[in-house]
Formats: sequence, structure tokens, C-alpha cells
Amino acid sequence: MSNQSVKEMVQSALRVQSFEGLCRPGCGCGIDDIMPCCEDPSTCLAAYRWECKGCKDIDTCEYSHIDSGCYRTEKQA
Repeated sequence: MSNQSVKEMVQSALRVQSFEGLCRPGCGCGIDDIMPCCEDPSTCLAAYRWECKGCKDIDTCEYSHIDSGCYRTEKQA
């Protein structure tokens, strides 16, 4: 039996599959600061961190979090 929290289990699963966080429209978070919004994570998707100019403004990046940056389901080219 595991003594890990749900957050720790999600972090472990993401790391094993080489993801860097979670995202959903209007929200994204990094693996080390997973689920900071305390919202229901059932609609979140595994994600990769993106480097883009709009990440500091939550309104310009579909999957951004103002403190965490930009996360999307596909890898950045």
C-alpha cells in the first residue's frame, strides 16, 4: 500500500512519462507546483512547458497560469 498523496501520485506518473505539468483551457501548472488552483483536476491533461511571449499575461495564452508559465498537451517544436 502506498503512502503517497494523490498529488504525489500524479507527479510520479507525469515524471515517468516525461511530462512537465498539467493543463486545461485557461489554466496550467508545473510538475513541482502541481494543482495550485485547488480546482477539480479531473479535466486536466498531461502537458509540456512551452516558452512563449504571452505567458506572463494569462489572457494571451490558452493554457497559461500567470505564476507557472505556459503548458500545452503537445511538445514545442
